Amino acid sequence: MIHDQSGQPHPAYRMTLVVNAALGEYYGVEGTAWRNPPILNSPQQTRIVHGKRLMLFLNGHHVALVGWRTAAGAYWVSNTLSDSLSNAAMIAIAASLTKA
Repeated sequence: MIHDQSGQPHPAYRMTLVVNAALGEYYGVEGTAWRNPPILNSPQQTRIVHGKRLMLFLNGHHVALVGWRTAAGAYWVSNTLSDSLSNAAMIAIAASLTKA
């Protein structure tokens, strides 16, 4: 569960995936039934990829986070702490994720 500013709980999940365990590099995939979590406020760019409107959040020139919304909730992919996934990889990962 994740709680909004008023304390209302929303179902949520997080998956942590390994990029390079030896270097301690992991990226995350998160989702919540909360349609407007603050983490997705004010994207620097948006792109439409395969019909999905992706919100891009940058750390300099690197994509640090890619988010999107559906009728069911909000989702995002977060890059490693060192932004080791390329911009193209971050966008491709987000574009490929679908609900099972």
